[in-house]
Amino acid sequence: MTGKVVMPGLVDTHSHIGGVHGADASAPIQPDVRAIDAINVADSAIQKAQAGGITTVNVMPGSGHLMSGQTAYLKLRDRKTIDALLLTTERGEALVPVLKGERPLLVSVQRAIATS
Repeated sequence: MTGKVVMPGLVDTHSHIGGVHGADASAPIQPDVRAIDAINVADSAIQKAQAGGITTVNVMPGSGHLMSGQTAYLKLRDRKTIDALLLTTERGEALVPVLKGERPLLVSVQRAIATS
């Protein structure tokens, strides 16, 4: 293969792709919120990410809470169902870790400023 450039795919480790915007503000701990339930596989952001070289994403349900819920790892490919995009273990289980809030204090301060 001469005259070609081969590059590895990029991995986005903090994404809200697919229309996932976040958990609500009803409680600081929301472990039952699942990003997988809100992902729209037809979202144009998926195609844009693919065009930019992103092949894998960790989709998060939001930030600003102590525990914002469960993330989902997706392999960006041209598929029509979430199950076809979802990365799974050898046993077919979804790779779904719990997101621990990385910015709860910052978000709390921003909310306090916005409402004052």
